[in-house]
Amino acid sequence: MEVVHVEVQPEVPADPVNDIRVVEPIATGFDPEDRRQPTTWALRDDFPDLPHTFLVQEGAPKSLCLYDEPYSEQRLHWTAPAYIRRLHWWLSQAAIGRLHQPDQPVEPFLAGSPEQVVLPTTLFEVGTARGPQALALYAIPRKSRNAATYVASRQAQGVLLEQNANCMAIVIETPPQTHRGLANLPACLLELHEFLRPMDVDLLGTLRLHLKTWIMDQTGNSGAVALIILRIPARRSDELPPERIEVRAFGVARPVGELGEALGVVAEAEGYRGALVGPLSANAEQDTSGERD
Repeated sequence: MEVVHVEVQPEVPADPVNDIRVVEPIATGFDPEDRRQPTTWALRDDFPDLPHTFLVQEGAPKSLCLYDEPYSEQRLHWTAPAYIRRLHWWLSQAAIGRLHQPDQPVEPFLAGSPEQVVLPTTLFEVGTARGPQALALYAIPRKSRNAATYVASRQAQGVLLEQNANCMAIVIETPPQTHRGLANLPACLLELHEFLRPMDVDLLGTLRLHLKTWIMDQTGNSGAVALIILRIPARRSDELPPERIEVRAFGVARPVGELGEALGVVAEAEGYRGALVGPLSANAEQDTSGERD
């Protein structure tokens, strides 16, 4: 790849909506064989999280999405001056908060996943308890892809299923969030906790509360699978109401009994697990700061 460095001077008002500077350092990478569109990076370390950006690895420069058409069509009329004009327009519109057009749907917060889960709508009904809810989870393999579709259904009262089919579902709804740049899917519980922290959600604290409730309940199964269902009301700007709710489900690798022990709210004695009563110990707080499962 050949890379060209440019400094763009967009039109920036005295009080910009987003932190776009009067001079923005930009790098553009070109494929020598012209097989894919040029890559555009914002080189400033504190460049803001904005819609219309591509996913990048953590710590990498922001990658700007300048076009809404495939490169097979772009290349028919792509020129260097037209590219610079487009880059200037992108930064100028971002500065005044008009980069995302009114007729475009709000951007998702998280990238998609090949895994899919079908959830019962009763999980989200008004008045439904937001405590841990018992579900049966079945996997249906998909031949076309190396993935599966999971179907969740409510367990009938008193019906015991296979251990690996029991599921403890927790629904967490964030306050309304203004859409921004797309984020990678969290790869572990700690990353999900850090993703939700700016949204005013204490994931680990919520898990501790629900795990204690689940274990103390007579129907609680310490070998069940934990399923965290996240609902994010997405809005176009801070002043507008949410336009849609983004729903994501995250499965935790450890059974709820082991997860409760790792979070310091469950203990095992003589082959039985029970919920611990009282404040969380200092050791448990330190241990969960590095929890990765």
